[in-house]
Amino acid sequence: MKIKSLALLICAVLPSFSALAENIPVIQIAWKGNTYPAIMVKMKAASGLTRQQLPALLALGDSSLSVNAAFKHATARGTEISELQALDAKYGFDRYLRIAIPDERKRDIAYINGIVEELKQNANVEVVYPEAELIPHEDAVKTGRAAKQLKVIDYRSLQYYTKGPHDSSPSYSLGGVNRDSVNQFEGHEGANVTILSHELGMWNQNHINLPKAAFILGTPNNNQAMTDHDTASVGIMAATDIGAGVKGLAWNTRMAYAAAGSDQLYNAIPRLQAGDVVQIGFEIAGGQQVGCADVCALPLESQQAYFDVLKALTDKGVHVIEAAANGNIDLDNSAFGGLFDLKKRDSGAILAGAINPVDSMRASFSNYGSRVTSASWGLYVTSTGYGDLARPNANETYTWQFNGTSSANPIIAGAVASLSSIAKAHGKTVTPRQMRDIIHDTGTPLAGNTSTLIGTQPDMGRAVEKILELDGEVISDEAPVISVDRATINTVATSTNWSYPVTASSDQANVSWEWKFISGDSSIRLSNTSSDSTSIIVPGNVGDTQARFQVTATNGSGKSSTTDVTIVVTQPTVVIVGVDSMDTNSPARMFAQANFEQASYAWQLLKNGQPVTGGIDQNGQIKAGLPAGNYMAEVTATNTAQGTRTATTRHSINVTGEAVQNNDAAFIQALQMAISATDNERSVTFNGNVTSTQAATSTPSYHWALPAGAQGSTDGLPSQRFTITKTSQPQTLTVNVTVDAGTESRVLTQTLTVPALTSNDGENDKAPVLNVDRRIINTVASNMAWSYPVVASSDQANVAWEWKFISGNSNIRLGSSTSDRTIISVPANVGDTQARFQVTATNSNGKATSTEVVIVVAKPAVVIAGVKSMDTTSPAKLYTQANFEQAGYAWRLLKGGQVVSNGIDQSGQIQSGLTAGDYVAEVTATNTAQGTRTATATHTIKVTGETVQNNDAAFINALQMALSSTDNDDSVTFNGNVTSAQAATSAPTYNWSLPAGAQGGSNGLASQRFTVAKTSQPQTLAVNVTVKAGTQSRVLTKTITVPAKEVTNTDAAFINALQMALSSTDNDDSVTFNGNVTSAQAATSAPTYNWSLPAGAQGGSNGLASQRFTVAKTSQPQTLAVNVTVKAGTQSRVLTKTITVAAQASNDDGGYPQWAFGTAYKAGDVVTHKGKNFECVVAGWCSQAGEFSQLHYEPGVGLNWGMAWKLSN
Repeated sequence: MKIKSLALLICAVLPSFSALAENIPVIQIAWKGNTYPAIMVKMKAASGLTRQQLPALLALGDSSLSVNAAFKHATARGTEISELQALDAKYGFDRYLRIAIPDERKRDIAYINGIVEELKQNANVEVVYPEAELIPHEDAVKTGRAAKQLKVIDYRSLQYYTKGPHDSSPSYSLGGVNRDSVNQFEGHEGANVTILSHELGMWNQNHINLPKAAFILGTPNNNQAMTDHDTASVGIMAATDIGAGVKGLAWNTRMAYAAAGSDQLYNAIPRLQAGDVVQIGFEIAGGQQVGCADVCALPLESQQAYFDVLKALTDKGVHVIEAAANGNIDLDNSAFGGLFDLKKRDSGAILAGAINPVDSMRASFSNYGSRVTSASWGLYVTSTGYGDLARPNANETYTWQFNGTSSANPIIAGAVASLSSIAKAHGKTVTPRQMRDIIHDTGTPLAGNTSTLIGTQPDMGRAVEKILELDGEVISDEAPVISVDRATINTVATSTNWSYPVTASSDQANVSWEWKFISGDSSIRLSNTSSDSTSIIVPGNVGDTQARFQVTATNGSGKSSTTDVTIVVTQPTVVIVGVDSMDTNSPARMFAQANFEQASYAWQLLKNGQPVTGGIDQNGQIKAGLPAGNYMAEVTATNTAQGTRTATTRHSINVTGEAVQNNDAAFIQALQMAISATDNERSVTFNGNVTSTQAATSTPSYHWALPAGAQGSTDGLPSQRFTITKTSQPQTLTVNVTVDAGTESRVLTQTLTVPALTSNDGENDKAPVLNVDRRIINTVASNMAWSYPVVASSDQANVAWEWKFISGNSNIRLGSSTSDRTIISVPANVGDTQARFQVTATNSNGKATSTEVVIVVAKPAVVIAGVKSMDTTSPAKLYTQANFEQAGYAWRLLKGGQVVSNGIDQSGQIQSGLTAGDYVAEVTATNTAQGTRTATATHTIKVTGETVQNNDAAFINALQMALSSTDNDDSVTFNGNVTSAQAATSAPTYNWSLPAGAQGGSNGLASQRFTVAKTSQPQTLAVNVTVKAGTQSRVLTKTITVPAKEVTNTDAAFINALQMALSSTDNDDSVTFNGNVTSAQAATSAPTYNWSLPAGAQGGSNGLASQRFTVAKTSQPQTLAVNVTVKAGTQSRVLTKTITVAAQASNDDGGYPQWAFGTAYKAGDVVTHKGKNFECVVAGWCSQAGEFSQLHYEPGVGLNWGMAWKLSN
C-alpha cells in the first residue's frame, strides 16, 4: 500500500464534510482486548454500482478476505421489498459492505487496524470501522435452584418499578413509573402496538407467564443465560395477566423478536408501524479511547450501520429504546468527538440509564451523559426467567435480581409501549423525539444531580396528560404514496372459484381506500372495495383472460393517489422437451413442465395407440431395447391444491437400430480391483483401480467406501486416489467399491495395511509457512525517534530467523535481526519516506520462506474544509482533520495578518457580526502522545454584508428577575421570570440554579416554576440564573424564604396509647408466638421498636411493630418475659408480657435436638420436629434463613422439605 500524495490521504480521512452532521467519525480503530468479527465499510454514493458490484472497488491487499453486502432483503416479500429499496436509497444501506475477519485474526488488533488504515485511503470509501463483537450486558443473574412450588405464586407486589414515583419501600428509596395511574385510559394494556425485542437470545415462548412471538427474524443464540436475559426483558414489558406471577407494563401487546445484528433489525423495519416499539437489550465493545480499561461497553448506535438503522426506524415513527450500556463511561467525553451529542448526531432513540433503587442515584456501572435522557431500576428487578426466586420447572422461572441497563431498558420500553397504545386509541400521533422529550420532561427527578447524568424516571401519569394535550393526527398536504404487494398476479385456471388476496399500503395513516374494476373480464370481481385489503375472485374454469383493477387512497386533505393491479389467467398446459429419435440400444430421457406449481406427472409410452408396458418410467426415461418404430410419449400433469388443474400432451419419438445383446452380467463377473501404495513418511497414498475383461452394455457406476479419515478424490470413477495418515500403531483397513451396470451389481473388497508412524518422519521436508502481524505500517513523523514492534510466526518449531533491510530510507533501521520479533525504529522528523524489510524463517533441513514488511512515514498534515464566503449576519462552521490520531486543534482568525479577538471559537465556528473583508482561518493540530506531531493549515474566507449593531451588552445590563410565591401548606411554589427592557442581538440562554431538593421545570427558559418542601425550620435559600447573550453574561440572584412547616407533635399521645398483644401456636415440641404493638394514636416521628426476646428464642427481623418467634419446649414448664421498647421522637415506653411454655411431652426422639429455624446444619445432622426425627440431606437447604425459607424447608411441613431432609428412624 503506497501513499501517492497528501491529497489522497486527506480524501480518505475526510470523506464528506457535508455528511458530518450524521457521519461523525465513529470508533475508527480496533482496541486490545476486544473481538472484531468484521470490518464495516460504507461506500460513497457516487459509485452507482449494485450491491454485487461494490466489493470490487475495495481492491483489498488481502484478496482472501470475504466481502459481502451487509444489508440484504433476506425475508422481505411484496411491499416490504419496495420499502427496503426506498430505505436503501435514503440511508445508503445498499452501500454497506461487511468484510469478515478470519476466526484466528479476530483479536489481532494490528492486522485489523492495518486493513482499516488501508481502506481509509480508498477514495471510494465514505465510512470504515472495525465492527466489535456484540456482547450481553454484564448483569447476568445466576440461575438458581429455588424451591419447587405447587402453583405460581403472586410476585406482583415485588414489581416495585411499576409503583408510584414516591411509593418507596423499606429497602428502596426509589419509586416506580406510576403504571396504575393510566389504567383508566383506553389502550393502556398495549393492544394497539407491537414490541420487537432485539436481543442476543430469545425469550422462552413456553413460559407460563409470557406471550408467543408474532414473528421471528434471524436465529437466536440458544445459550441459556441469553435466553433468560430476554425472558426477563419480555416479562417486564409484556408478561400476560394470569392473576399471579408478574404482570407486564404493556401486558396485552403483540411481541416479536429480531436476532442480533444490524441486518436483522433492518429487515424488521417493514414489519413495524409508527407507534410500535423496539427494545435493544445488549451492547457493543468500545470506549477505550476515553481511558476505560475494563468493561468498555457502548450503546449500539456508536457504530454507524446501527445508527442508520435506528434512524430509519425512528424516522418511520417507531420508538426505539436503547440501553446506554454498562461501561461507567461519560458519553460526553470530548474523546468521542460529539458521537453522542444530539445537536450533531441524533438517531431518535431513547438511551436508557440505570438507577440504584437503594439511594436513587446512578448505578455505578451505568454509562451517563446528556445523551441519556431516561432511566429506571438497574438493580433488584422482579420478572420472569433465571429461577433465583422460583424454579418449579423450566417454564415457571422467576427472578428478583434482574440488573443493569438490561432491566432499566425494558421498563422504559414497556412504559413507552403503553403510552403509545393510549395515544393511538385517542387519535394522537406521538413522534419518537416527542416521546423522548415528554417522558424526560414529565419524569421524576432523581436524587442529587443524578438527573443531569442519566435523565429522569418516566412518570406515566404525567406523560399521558402531556400526550393527550397534543393536537392529534397530522394531516398531510401532500398526496399519500401508495404501493400494493402484488401489482401483477399471474395464475392458472382451476376447476373451482379461487380468491387472490391483495393488500395496499400508504405512507400516511388514516387514509380512505377505494377499489374498482377498470377493464377486462368482468366475471373476475372484487370481494370488497373500501379497505386496504381485498381479494380478486376468479370463477372456475375461466382461462386465457385477464382483468385490471384500480385502488385509490385519499387523505384528510382530499389528496389522493392511485395504482393498478392486473390479474392474468391462463389455461392449464404442459409441455414435453426431449429427443425426437433414439437408438434402441440407449435409453432416452423426456422432461415435462406444467405452467402451474406443484404438478405431479403421469407418463405412458404408446405404439399404434396402445400402451407399451414398462416402456417409460415415471421420471420420463424411455428404456433401451425397444423394437424399431414410431412411438408416442404421453404425460398428464395434475394439481389438486386449489381445485383441480390438469393438462395432457404428447411427444413423438422414432426408435431406430437393432437391439444389442446385454453384456452387463459378463462385465460384472470379470471385475478386478488393484490397489498400489506410496509411503509419504507421515502418511500413505493409495491408488485403486477397477477393471474388467468384458465391456458392459450399460454405463457402469462405481461407489467407493473408504476407511474413516481417508482423504479421497471424487467418488463415482473406476479409479480412486486417497491418503491415510499414519498413527503410532500399524493399521489394517478395508476398502470397498460397489459397481453397478444396468440391473447387475457387485461389491469388491480389499484389505490395506498402513505402517506405524516413526519419529520425525518428514517434519522439515517442507519450507515453513510464515506470517507477520504487521505487513504494512502507516505512521506519521514525530519530533522524536519512535519504534514499531513487528512479530513473525511460523507453522514449524525451532526455525532460524533473519531480518534485513531491503530498500528505501536506510535511516529507518531494525532492532534485533535474529529473533521472531523485532522493532522498526524511525528517526525524529523523518517524513514522506518509506523503508522495506525482509524476514526469513529457515528450518533444520535448510528449507526457507521469506516475507516483507513495509513502513510508510508521512509528514504531519492538517486540512480545513468549509465555506469560502459568509454573510456577516450569520456564523459559519469550519471543519478540520489531521493525518495523525488524537490531535488537539487550536484555531485563530486573522485579518490583514492580525489576530481577530474572539473571531473564531475552538470548535471552528466563526462568529457573526464581523466587518466585511477578507479573513484567514488558521488551525494548528498537535499531538504529544509519541513525541510531538504538529501541523498548521490556513483557509481564506470572504465576509460580505453590513454589520448589525450588537445590542447584547444593553440587553444584559437591563436584566431584572422577579419571583412570586404560593403557599401550599406543606410546600411553597415559586414562579421566577427574567425580563429586560432591551432586545438582545444574539439568542439569549438561561441557566437556572435552584435550591437543593427543589422540584423544577425544564431548564433553559426565561421563566421557571419550582416547588420547595417545608421543613421543621424556616429556610433562607438562594436562586441564581445565569443569562448569556453572545459573549455577554450576567448572574442574577434572589433570596427566598420558606416558612417552617406547622406540625402538632403527637408522639406522647402515641406512646400513651400503646398496646401489645401476643398470640401463640403449639407445635408439639415448641411454641410459636406472634407479637404485635399498636396504638390508637398516630405518631409525628417515625416510631422504632426494639424487641427483647427470651434466651434461645428464634425470632424474625427486629425493628418492626410485629414480631414472630419460636421457643423450644424443655422437660419443665417455662415462664418467660417478652419486652419491646418503643420510641417516637423524645418519647419512650417499655411494654412487657409474660408468656408460659408448657413442658415437652415425652416421646421417643432418640435424644436428638429440636429443629430450630435459622440454625446452620450439615449433611447427616438429625433433629426432632413435631414428634418425628429428620436427617439433613442438603446442608445449604437445611440451613436456609431467608424470608420465604421456612415456608419451603421446615422439616415435614415446608412445601419442599423433602429436598432438604429425609425421615430418620
